[in-house]
Amino acid sequence: MIKNYIEEANFEDTGFSYTLSLISGKHKMVILYCLMEFDVVRFNELRRYLKKVSDKTLSNNLKELENRQQQRLFPVIFAPDT
Repeated sequence: MIKNYIEEANFEDTGFSYTLSLISGKHKMVILYCLMEFDVVRFNELRRYLKKVSDKTLSNNLKELENRQQQRLFPVIFAPDT
């Protein structure tokens, strides 16, 4: 019964799929954890927590998370056609 449900489920229409799309990536979970746990974290502190991450990779991950946050806070609202 559960197996059939999982096979026929459409997870693309759920918050689960959206959440996974936000945190996809090797380092984003650790970044989000550090920000949640320590509130304000400097770039070099994050780099120390992540051990073997390049500056470019960390910077790109932070930019992606920031862009996602802005999209969530400021959704585009289209004016209705009149």
